[in-house]
Amino acid sequence: PVAAPVITLANRTRVEGTCSVPGRIEVFSDPGDQAEIYLGEAACDAISPWQLTTTLPGGRNVTATLTDESLRTSTLSAPVAVP
Repeated sequence: PVAAPVITLANRTRVEGTCSVPGRIEVFSDPGDQAEIYLGEAACDAISPWQLTTTLPGGRNVTATLTDESLRTSTLSAPVAVP
């Protein structure tokens, strides 16, 4: 299985994190941890942090998945609150 990405920063304009293998990060928002609203995607190379610039509503959580180069998708990351 592919390890879920780790979100290291979430604010109203940006989400950042790390991943264990190269692939595509998809970022979501909702009041819990169910990935209700798709926010966008970012490339991840497993060396540098990935980053997505977007508009995030405060008081919600962001989660992310990682799809690796073999098209295997991780479970959702731990939710991170947007201040």
